[in-house]
Amino acid sequence: MASPHSTRATMARRRGSLFRRSKRVAPHSPGAAPVQTLAKAVALLVAVAGNAKTEPTILAAQDYIDTRVGRETEDALGILTMLSSYYDRVLDMAKFGAVAERRYALARKLHGPVARPTVLAAVSLCVVQWNLGKGQAAVELMTPLHGKLPEKTPAEMELAGRVYDCTGTAYYSMDQNREAEIAFRRALALFERAEGPQGGNAIDVMASLANTLRRLRRDGEALALAKRVEGLAKPGSEVLSRIDWARAPTSDPLEAARAEFAQTEARYGAKSPVTDMAGASYGIALIEAGRFAEAEPFVARLEAAAGNPSIPASVRIKLLIGRIAMITTQDKGSFDRALPVIEQLVAIAKRSEAGSDKLLIDFQM
Repeated sequence: MASPHSTRATMARRRGSLFRRSKRVAPHSPGAAPVQTLAKAVALLVAVAGNAKTEPTILAAQDYIDTRVGRETEDALGILTMLSSYYDRVLDMAKFGAVAERRYALARKLHGPVARPTVLAAVSLCVVQWNLGKGQAAVELMTPLHGKLPEKTPAEMELAGRVYDCTGTAYYSMDQNREAEIAFRRALALFERAEGPQGGNAIDVMASLANTLRRLRRDGEALALAKRVEGLAKPGSEVLSRIDWARAPTSDPLEAARAEFAQTEARYGAKSPVTDMAGASYGIALIEAGRFAEAEPFVARLEAAAGNPSIPASVRIKLLIGRIAMITTQDKGSFDRALPVIEQLVAIAKRSEAGSDKLLIDFQM
């Protein structure tokens, strides 16, 4: 009996030779269609598997389609769709972004701006953009689709709902919570019409809406919606981890901020702007509680984000306000040390219009 190692080696040789042999087949010869179908099938299986070791195989399939069938064909679009799914699964946002942009451009060229393949590609690109701190770009990508898509069949309602859902998440990533609420409510209405309130999409956006309402300090509404999620979701569902705060409500703002940060980091990853925003809130809560020793390394971790233009201005302002509070509270005579931070805060608020007039007056006095 052959060993597992020799079996894997044989399979690897077969995978490696598949696309080399296929390149000898002329694009329009009788053997071309089966080979390109096989290439797409292999790519699909690899995309579903979703682990780092399978990337060369799906890229080989893409190379075959691009060189032997064409870069601007339906087959190429199919491979890009699979590759997008793959990079989404392995959370490689840098590569996901490049593929998502090409996929969207090609889908738009082949099908027009509002066809289903194009809208799906746009939603995929939207996800990448807000994950990379480009929430405004994501909103601008989605907004032209609002009200332009058919909403008659369940499939159409589900697709339109995904557009509003991604819009809401993009707004949420920029701390524009009122706008996020509007988008999430529209998505929820569409998902409930498409699949009922017990559908996975509907339950997921309910959790998003509950967290948004919580940010808006509408705790009663947030808790009621979170309880609804608990009643509809299956035991052990991932969505339940997003509303842990509802199962153990606390009046302690520090504990609430800590829990939100932990849940957000677990869901979106340590480098997401959404995590930065939750982290800024937690850092400020630590400062307000006078727990400076705990806040210092945490704020230091996020300090670079204050100067990063890709991070939403509202997040940077929150961070800077917390930094000012820490400096002035620790040392009552340290206003001079806080002055550069105040100047940075005012400059960001003026450029972005993210700060209120009162905030600008307070810090320019």
